[in-house]
Amino acid sequence: MEQYISLLSHYDHQGQGTITQQELSRFLAHGVEGLSEREINNLFHSTSALGNEIGISDFVRSIMEDQEIHNASLNVSFK
Repeated sequence: MEQYISLLSHYDHQGQGTITQQELSRFLAHGVEGLSEREINNLFHSTSALGNEIGISDFVRSIMEDQEIHNASLNVSFK
């Protein structure tokens, strides 16, 4: 988790521990997944974003929790 927070912190130009939707878009658009603008918008707003910013650690925690739930349901499905 700390690795992802550290990566996103490079896009936190204000140094406040938050990231804007634009900054997140730049980060995710260059990632392996190559997410579309619509996917990034949905992701940003589904993680409790307030206004145009979200706390980096809150964002990462939310994404990791969603991934854990997804993995758990896959494990149950394939047993």
